[in-house]
Amino acid sequence: MRNVLATVEIDTSVFLKDFGMDKEKIEAVKAKIIDSEKFNFNKEEVELIYKLTGFDLLTASEMRAALLLFSGLNVRRLDAKPD
Repeated sequence: MRNVLATVEIDTSVFLKDFGMDKEKIEAVKAKIIDSEKFNFNKEEVELIYKLTGFDLLTASEMRAALLLFSGLNVRRLDAKPD
């Protein structure tokens, strides 16, 4: 019996488009995550970050930065004075 090693090439752009994601938008939001000092994302970007997180497509540094940005958002809400 012979062991055979096969390499499969996958076009990720098809996979991404199936889930409503675009490579250029992904790269832009990843750069924005790393460059941001405070939460400043629109609804589309937040949804894209959610999808990237779900598919494990963020690096550890991007995930840490996104978590800190989202945590800062929650801290501001908790610190807000009641009406």
